[in-house]
Amino acid sequence: MRLHTELISGRRYVIDEDAAVGFYLYVFEGDRCLYDYLQDSLKLAKDFAEERFGVPQAAWKPAKATGDPRQARDA
Repeated sequence: MRLHTELISGRRYVIDEDAAVGFYLYVFEGDRCLYDYLQDSLKLAKDFAEERFGVPQAAWKPAKATGDPRQARDA
């Protein structure tokens, strides 16, 4: 599963599931990954994005789950 946001204050956010370890939250400016955080659940990843970066819960949209997270676009 992959979720993403549109640009928020010049940054784009992607949550990417890795079934073996959890959910990665990526923070991008352009194609550059500024941060990646591993969380145990989708809820924790969304909550962390909201608390740390101000990403609203309603901002998340499904994205294609193939390829590089930098290229995440609507599913």
